[in-house]
Amino acid sequence: MSLCATVNQIPAGKFTTGYLLTILVVIFPAVSLHLYSIESLVRDDIRSISPAINNMIHFLRNKLQSLITLSCLLCREACQWPDRLCQGCMDDLPRIQHTCTLCSEPLPRSDDGYLCGVCQKRGRSFNSCTAALLYLPPVSNMLQRLKYNDNLAFSLPLTRLLADTLQMRYRFEPLPEVILPVPLHRSRLLKRGYNQSTVLARHISQYMKIPVHHRLLTREQATLPQLTLTPDQRRKNVRNTFSCAVNGYRHVALMDDIVTTGATVEELSRLLKQHGAKTVDVWCIARTPT
Repeated sequence: MSLCATVNQIPAGKFTTGYLLTILVVIFPAVSLHLYSIESLVRDDIRSISPAINNMIHFLRNKLQSLITLSCLLCREACQWPDRLCQGCMDDLPRIQHTCTLCSEPLPRSDDGYLCGVCQKRGRSFNSCTAALLYLPPVSNMLQRLKYNDNLAFSLPLTRLLADTLQMRYRFEPLPEVILPVPLHRSRLLKRGYNQSTVLARHISQYMKIPVHHRLLTREQATLPQLTLTPDQRRKNVRNTFSCAVNGYRHVALMDDIVTTGATVEELSRLLKQHGAKTVDVWCIARTPT
């Protein structure tokens, strides 16, 4: 039965929770493979209207997980929920290992545990940067497809790996109070339909049990894409680009997909500290190799 046929059979004035459940059961198999990603995009104020509906979605998702066999997003071999990557592909992802202790820039093994040249020369506005992976294939391809091709399913394995890294990182340290996604300008958000940093932040929030505040930071100006710019141009490109709402947070985490030179998270960290934050930790999926 189609969705239209189901709706047409509902008597006028009888649109109850029972009928809503019927509609969900009909359409749910078609969207089940993307449910985690869809759920990540639901606005907080909409999702909070009915906890019963939210609980029903969780129940149906868990039931479907036990019935559906998925294929790996990279090699198409069979895999399990919720990672969407087989174990072989997970093991082949380029982990980040030897890094600068402040900005997580990849360093030679002999320099592991030291500051990189940039951090030694001028320091950073943020207090730490944690990344799970190197921005190399297939991670670079996964993030590009997540960012530009609506392949939100890639957010699942990537955020799981980052969550594992973060749990090790904060074993003996206090967690941030809130996760703040790096904002997109409104024009780019309307064109793309979603902010990939917000999608990632919502998944990390579920792992780390930390709330997400996606409206605290705003990108006021539509800037050039950072990809084609030099480090100096990147810093100038984002200068005075963002605004921050009044808040009382003292320890925050900035969530982004990729950190290259760190110009964007530097500018946001500077702004947050101007508004009272004492500690700004940067979290990202991948760090670009030098």
